[in-house]
Amino acid sequence: MVKKTDNRRGIRIIAVLLLTGALTVAACWFGYAYLTGSSIPSEDFTEQVVGANPSDVLGEKDDPATTDNTPKEIDVMDVSTLKQETAFTEGVYSAHAGPIATNQWFTSNYFRQGSENFFGFPLAYNVSENAFRISYPRINVQPQIIFGSFSQDVALVFDRPIVSRVKAYSELSVTLELSSVGTEELLATIYLTRGSLYVNISLTEAGSGVLWETPGTIELTGTEQKKYLTRNNDTKFAIYALDNLILTGSEDRNQIAVGSDFAVDGERLVVGVLPEGMTWAQLDRYAAQFNMSSDFTLTSTEASRVDFDKETYWAILPHHQQSIRGALCNQDMRFQTIRGAMIVCEGKSFDFISEATVPAEQINVGTFTEEEKEVLRRLVREETEAFADFAAPDTYFRGKEILRLAYLYDLAVQLTMDATSDSLKSTLRREFANWRTNTIVAPDGLNGEQYFVYDNIIRGVVGHKTSFGSERFNDHHFHYGYFVHAAAIIARHDESFVADNGDFVNTLVSDYANINASNQDFSLVRSFDFYEGHSWAAGESLFGDGNNQESTSEAIQAYYAAYLWARTIGADALANKNLWLFNQETASARMYWLLSGEGAPTYEGYEPSAVSLLWGGKAEWATWFSGEPEAKLGIQLIPFTPGSTYLNKISNENIKRHLAETAFPEQKLFYDLLLMYYAVADPQDAERIFRTQEAAGLLELDGGNSKSYLFAWILFQKYVEKND
Repeated sequence: MVKKTDNRRGIRIIAVLLLTGALTVAACWFGYAYLTGSSIPSEDFTEQVVGANPSDVLGEKDDPATTDNTPKEIDVMDVSTLKQETAFTEGVYSAHAGPIATNQWFTSNYFRQGSENFFGFPLAYNVSENAFRISYPRINVQPQIIFGSFSQDVALVFDRPIVSRVKAYSELSVTLELSSVGTEELLATIYLTRGSLYVNISLTEAGSGVLWETPGTIELTGTEQKKYLTRNNDTKFAIYALDNLILTGSEDRNQIAVGSDFAVDGERLVVGVLPEGMTWAQLDRYAAQFNMSSDFTLTSTEASRVDFDKETYWAILPHHQQSIRGALCNQDMRFQTIRGAMIVCEGKSFDFISEATVPAEQINVGTFTEEEKEVLRRLVREETEAFADFAAPDTYFRGKEILRLAYLYDLAVQLTMDATSDSLKSTLRREFANWRTNTIVAPDGLNGEQYFVYDNIIRGVVGHKTSFGSERFNDHHFHYGYFVHAAAIIARHDESFVADNGDFVNTLVSDYANINASNQDFSLVRSFDFYEGHSWAAGESLFGDGNNQESTSEAIQAYYAAYLWARTIGADALANKNLWLFNQETASARMYWLLSGEGAPTYEGYEPSAVSLLWGGKAEWATWFSGEPEAKLGIQLIPFTPGSTYLNKISNENIKRHLAETAFPEQKLFYDLLLMYYAVADPQDAERIFRTQEAAGLLELDGGNSKSYLFAWILFQKYVEKND
């Protein structure tokens, strides 16, 4: 969960960003021989050695279905009929129509006149009062935290205050317009693409006379068309002048002046960063290509492609290196980052084959013994009879309560407990009807405190009561995943539920997992970062360390829930896309949080065996709510779902190492979750512990869990092959 804290900032320099331009191809070809005089022979690159074929599925695996790139519309509520309510009454800096891209790596540009630091990998960026600043973050390892913080290397400095606005964005790119404060004159357009070695900048005449500045000692060589800059004998950048621009350098003043007669607006500057193992001449090769956009295409539930306008270098993260196919990549050309070593690839199109695990859709009790089923019946009966009513007021904790009851309902149906299942279904249907009805009749006829409104500034739905900053679009995928998952379980056994509640549930799905770019009522997959392969939790990302995510498991549940729901209503395109999102999120959780994936980064001096809070610019063993180690691990496990078998890909040795750093098996926070995690490694002993603790009345449960489901999960692990 995300709360606001004091921001950590890097060195501030007055910065001006003029954000203009669209993600369309308009740059003319500039002969790179003018810049380079050399090119990279193909033998400098070797074909990337990729990982093994996608892992065997725990259970039956269908052939991947081709994703429909013109997805079928799903029926949603007419947002114009909902109460219009927003927390953003001022201070949203956008230069485009349509949804605001909250929860993204560049999001802070919407909510500052400049921006907070934002991390594109390998480079990071910042817009200050009068400058656009660039950093190649260096790693600083501490016992409980790994820093890759922003520290300015070069800055494009304007002679006036600037304001930054997002002009356009896609899955991998963002275009920023930098304008003059007050006059709104467009000064520059910045084109940024994740993984790119280049920053492309288009200057207008109003933005002429800018300076490149860098702190520290620099070594400067080159010509009026290109300058090679080595800062403190460390980071190396090249600045290229295209069109009519010229560069005049001054080592003693740490400045490079940019001059031009500005025959036309839109004259171009390019900044390149030099990785280890690459020469200046090699970096020159693609500097003049001026790629202004990139395209991401998901062609199946396991295959995706990235296309650039022109040939370029592209740096990829560790999880990409396992799935890239057929690309020319050089293992010796690399950047060291807090995500691990990035390697450099060359080309115009890049293809990826990622794991396509099809998760189980329910815990099938059919393979349990009769004695185990009888224990389950007793637990389900006792917990159903003990249930009084939903108590939590906000969408997060209320959603957990709803899913808890939905799991009891699913078990009761499978165990042929007709009276119990009918009672649970009635309670769940009444709860969804209340939320739906309260939302529809807003603003005047509310008959309850639980409802949703539409934010027509950001373009998304906000549930009331809010918590953890959800009114500012924090954690929506966490919150709504519980609702959607519960709805999918109910609909599995009650076809009429979809007819009554389908448009309401589809609206919640669309808020965090909209796959239709033409749907302008919601942003495109709000929280997910297509480059990093995981979600971000902070709606505004107003932190010096960039955006962050704590609970990978709740993010995983969000896409798992949308997948289940889509399967239930027959929305194939939505199901396919969310299956891909689910698999991306699970792979990233293992690699960058649980540090147990093949190729996961390791850092000497970092003591824990996992990360619990990942940022753009740091990784740490911490949470927003507790300093206890069991909380730090537990937040990566909550909630356990039938889809949580992605944890089975973690070795028993790693699981036990994770648990050894907590209080387990003592009764502490998240004890039930730690026991369920232990069951992945040793289900027989976990069952013994459960039976002993349950008989003694000692089990302590998270509010979204039940003894019934805890026991069913342990048995599920015991019979996982049969269940699947």
